[in-house]
Amino acid sequence: MHLHLPIPRSMQDVFVSFSGNLYLVFELLDRDLKQLMDVERGSSLSEDAIRAYAWQMLRGTAECHAHRIVHRDLKPQNVLLSKDGSCKLADFGLARTFGLPLRAYTHEVVTL
Repeated sequence: MHLHLPIPRSMQDVFVSFSGNLYLVFELLDRDLKQLMDVERGSSLSEDAIRAYAWQMLRGTAECHAHRIVHRDLKPQNVLLSKDGSCKLADFGLARTFGLPLRAYTHEVVTL
C-alpha cells in the first residue's frame, strides 16, 4: 500500500507493507556526527562549524517539539551530516508524541 501524505523535504517516500510495517525512505547523507567527531579527534572543528551544527540541531529539536514530538534518542549517531554543512535529526524509532495532560513515559530509554 502506498500512502499519499505531505512529506518533509528530506523524506523521499512512505510505504506500508501488506503486513502493516511502515517504511520511511530518506535521502542518503554522507556521514553522522559521531563519524565526524572520530575523524576530527586529532584536530578541531572551527567554531563556525560547531555553531552551525548546534544551531541546526536546536532548530530541529524545536521543530519536533512544536509538533508535539519528543525524539528520546538524540546522540551523535542520530545526527546526519551532508557535505554542504547541513545536519538532520534521524532515527525516530523511540520518538513519542505528547500532549496535555502528559502521559506517563518510560523514564529510562537505552539504545544498545
